Amino acid sequence: MSDNGLWFKLWCASLDDVDLDNLDIADFGRWAKLGAYIKQHGQAGEVRITAPARTLCTMFQVIDFAAFQAAVSRLPNVRMRREKSIVSNETITIVSFSNWLKYQGDYSTSRVRKFREMKRSRGEERRGEEIRKEENTSLASSHVEEAKESSPIEEPTPVKKRISHDYSENFETWWEMYPHTNGAKKNAWDMWEKQRKAGKLLTLAEMCSGIYYETSQNEKWKNGYIPYAERWLKSERYVEAAALAAEMLATNAAAPEHRNGSPASLLYPESDPNDPLLQDPEEP
Repeated sequence: MSDNGLWFKLWCASLDDVDLDNLDIADFGRWAKLGAYIKQHGQAGEVRITAPARTLCTMFQVIDFAAFQAAVSRLPNVRMRREKSIVSNETITIVSFSNWLKYQGDYSTSRVRKFREMKRSRGEERRGEEIRKEENTSLASSHVEEAKESSPIEEPTPVKKRISHDYSENFETWWEMYPHTNGAKKNAWDMWEKQRKAGKLLTLAEMCSGIYYETSQNEKWKNGYIPYAERWLKSERYVEAAALAAEMLATNAAAPEHRNGSPASLLYPESDPNDPLLQDPEEP
């Protein structure tokens, strides 16, 4: 029974082997071919050959079996012996390689087995980890479900609706006079109410006269540097602006052409007597 091997190891050390180096290239090829033949058709490094062995002769590129035997005898580390067949009384030539198991033995089976066992154990460990993760995940999910069932259902917190501001009439009048490109109306209204409750707010006429003075006499305002309405109120700039407006009113009243005019008409030449600017301030 042959080994039916699929490969013959040609070691790189053969390039430096003294005995092989003594062979010509033809015999070196015969040595390699014989090794491959024994690997496929032999067993444990030897093969039994019956004359005339035409296939081997053709493979060795020799004319007959005697030439084949002569070629084999020249190969190093190759032994050849003859024995009689107990069946046909023919002479059988047995060709074998020295140190076959050392150089051509198949020791991969144990390595493969060890590798597969290691791979199997790693796979089992990996599967064990996956199982533990699944168990932990399911356990955590069950705890969450239990917590949901045991805890009372909380009502959602209602969202507070924004309350629209109801601005006073006096503020609306003042706001319409103030440049609308500066500041938010709500912020101005909050500051207006804060100043009113603190008793710092002037009459509507004085508040509006301050705006008139700023827009007509203040160079920064005339050049576009106008503060936010809530900042103008917070800084109480309206007090000084109203005082300057009163001085301007007095100056205009002293002029001959305005001696018979009302105070409001002196500051606002085309004002209406029923204008809200002439009304009393808001009550706190």
